[in-house]
Amino acid sequence: MARALVLLALVALCAAKLQVTMRIFSSRENPHWYLEEEHTSQFNSAEQLTNSIQASNLLNKNESSCDRYSNALGYTGFEVFDSTNGQCVYVVNNKELEELLLSSYVKAHLATNDFVQPIVHHVKEVIGAGLLTVSPRRLVVSIKPPANEVVKGPDNVTPYSPGKWNDNSYIKRFNNCYNYATDIRTDTFARPGKGSGKEFDKINCESVWHAAIKDGLKPLEKMCPSKEQPSKGHYVSLVIWPDYDFHWFRKDAEGYWSHKPGQSDVINHDNALIFHKKILNPDKAYIKPYT
Repeated sequence: MARALVLLALVALCAAKLQVTMRIFSSRENPHWYLEEEHTSQFNSAEQLTNSIQASNLLNKNESSCDRYSNALGYTGFEVFDSTNGQCVYVVNNKELEELLLSSYVKAHLATNDFVQPIVHHVKEVIGAGLLTVSPRRLVVSIKPPANEVVKGPDNVTPYSPGKWNDNSYIKRFNNCYNYATDIRTDTFARPGKGSGKEFDKINCESVWHAAIKDGLKPLEKMCPSKEQPSKGHYVSLVIWPDYDFHWFRKDAEGYWSHKPGQSDVINHDNALIFHKKILNPDKAYIKPYT
């Protein structure tokens, strides 16, 4: 009977057309696909999938675990969304299940231009380390701001204060590193150059940087500014994962740099998995796979 129930769970799981999202990019939309029955053929049964998820005691709760994040750059886990009940499960630090979900990404994208081996290599590397830290569950609001509302921060250097970006899950989910770095909230996952009508055409430093200049950013002659802060505006810094993604930092009044990795929390430390360090110079910070 128990075995039959597990097999029934597999049928239900496949019928639900679970959507899987790989959390990996900071500036662009994350890869997502549906978990088809053919993708589950590698499971001995539903046990490997359902037991792994049910063991986390998340599927049977009337709440989503996808409001939790591992605050790092690059790969930080998978979201599995069940459209039949609206529940979403965040899968991280579960090597067996993550590898199976990664293999479903490979199968779903082999025939498209969306599949690139460097992404798979990076994800495997992080999964193998198994050292991602997950933010604790905390109370946040989810209030959708008025449509087409653009909120600009002050035109000067401000102290590190992540609350206005982190404490509303809607704002956190629909604003990215560029929004945070420029301190302009658009709720559109902003892209350099889009506001000026001259968006970048390649994901490289030159193209993205020139698009940002069209938006009104002013370039500096030095790679990294000195300890002095500007009298107007604030410093920002661009890093690139060549051909795949880019990421922005901004310098706070305390002298350190902070950033917002994609849809996750604003943070003021680097990408080191064990001992996070505050960032004095983005050019020397550990931010793999970005350079």
